[in-house]
Amino acid sequence: MKKVYFNNSKEQKIAGVLHLPEKQTDSIVIIAHGFCANKDRERFLKISKAYNKENIACLRFDFGGSGESYETEIMVENQIDDLKSAIEFVKSQGYKDIGIQGESLGGLVSILVYNFEIKTMVLLAPITKSMTKLKEIFEQEKLSKKEMEEKGYIVKLKDNKEFKIPRAYFEERLKVNQKKMLSRIKCPVLILHSNEDDCVLIEDSKEAIAFLPKGSRLEVIKGGSHSLSNKVDEVIELAVNWFKVNLK
Repeated sequence: MKKVYFNNSKEQKIAGVLHLPEKQTDSIVIIAHGFCANKDRERFLKISKAYNKENIACLRFDFGGSGESYETEIMVENQIDDLKSAIEFVKSQGYKDIGIQGESLGGLVSILVYNFEIKTMVLLAPITKSMTKLKEIFEQEKLSKKEMEEKGYIVKLKDNKEFKIPRAYFEERLKVNQKKMLSRIKCPVLILHSNEDDCVLIEDSKEAIAFLPKGSRLEVIKGGSHSLSNKVDEVIELAVNWFKVNLK
């Protein structure tokens, strides 16, 4: 594996790690991490190595405002630009068969970024529905509504890093249209979701499948956390097998 850097459309630097299999390949999976997370989660490292064993390259990167990438507020709009730039980067490296693995908010961003160049996606507990009230988002993300009212933004401390979340982020989340967003996807999608997820409800993914193309599938992981970090081996087996069939 090797560290890589590339710029988004605003010439802001994005940090990533490229995992290369022993043999040259046209296939690559881009990992899009979740809300206020980063590319260096142990599970991302483990699954990247698993992809390499199947002769699939892997790029894990930090969205802006996270990890080692440029500093900015957490915004869906910014992350869309970052992921599009990651796709352009792997294309510049010669990869033609591109898949995306998106987790939670990264799943939402993956869906919004989809175009014909994406051959398939694996989404872990993806956000696919709008919240009807801001209160629901604050409760879901365990954030302070009072702080938002006082400052116009919220600071979330996680992994010894401060993430700045502006009011506009919550407005973006309220505009998510599940049917419109998912109906434009033409590639097969695998959704992995815990039946005990208390952050993004599994019912959302059950509804999502109805709008996805033929060949898409929902796998319910019993007893998993929202991130499925306690079910890594099961996630790896399902994701690797999916990409083996649908990416090449």
